[in-house]
Amino acid sequence: MIYDNLEYKAKTVKQNQIFISFTNGAKCEIKGSLNKKYHVKFYNDITNKLIHEDIITNNMWTAPNYKSFIKWRIEVWVDGKKDFNHILDLKDKKVYITFNSKSIGDTIAWFPYVEEFRKKHKCEVICSTFHNDWFKSKYPNIEFISIGSKPSLIHASYKIGWFYKNCCFDTSYHLIDFKHQPLQKSASDILGLEFKELPPEIKELLPSSIKEKYVTISTQSTSQAKYWNHPTGWQQVIDYLHNKGYKVAVVDKHRHFGVENFMNSVPECDYHFHNKSLDEIMSIIKGAEFHIGIGSGLSWLAWALNTPTVLISSFSKPWCEFQTN
Repeated sequence: MIYDNLEYKAKTVKQNQIFISFTNGAKCEIKGSLNKKYHVKFYNDITNKLIHEDIITNNMWTAPNYKSFIKWRIEVWVDGKKDFNHILDLKDKKVYITFNSKSIGDTIAWFPYVEEFRKKHKCEVICSTFHNDWFKSKYPNIEFISIGSKPSLIHASYKIGWFYKNCCFDTSYHLIDFKHQPLQKSASDILGLEFKELPPEIKELLPSSIKEKYVTISTQSTSQAKYWNHPTGWQQVIDYLHNKGYKVAVVDKHRHFGVENFMNSVPECDYHFHNKSLDEIMSIIKGAEFHIGIGSGLSWLAWALNTPTVLISSFSKPWCEFQTN
């Protein structure tokens, strides 16, 4: 294959050339001076379902409106005869997977499927997340690059995120409304994988600085709908933990957070870790007997660190969050 700006020249047909690309979706382009009509068909090679077809001439391109993984079969017909056939095969090819969210919870939830994709297709994965350092040492077979970098000579690319179009979910990325299924399934759907709950592996951390038996809590969120708004709920929990012999450490970034006339403050605890590095927060959470939090990133982080987690969900359905540990 001859690569050219993330596309490769598939075949020369009577002075014209067919270029195929699998970067952020499948694409077929005809380049050349010979005026000819081409009937291009895009199939799902597993189901044999015709996804998209179009008739184009030289110096035109066509593409299905679908950005998630499909094992594409692209056929080009000329004068009623199949002149070209290509089936997507990622074995030993370079594939670029990038994250569209910097959220802690999204990153934790979605990353495990990058490794599953690599193992299934036996391909070379290049990945960019906003938190590469969490995973780099634990996934030596994945090449990590920073967000915004442009890898060269890749065979295919996919974006993982929640994508909207006109206030609804973008069907070019999602076959199912992501709000109606588990958070992790957004990634397995986009990458064409079978869904099963998977925690990621997180880098080695320094020991916790707290030497007593303790529990961590996280009460804050960037989304007001996620808060547990019981007026004395957190204080009752802290009192209960104290009666059981635990110290309590709060690990929220902000002690006070919200908008004007609607501020949220963390309860008074034995230890306060605010505006600390995520590495320090991870060490504190990992050393806890268990973690209690709302449906936000630090609860997902605790789960990934294999710390038993109690999740207080204010608005998400139970099946949306993790189910294990």
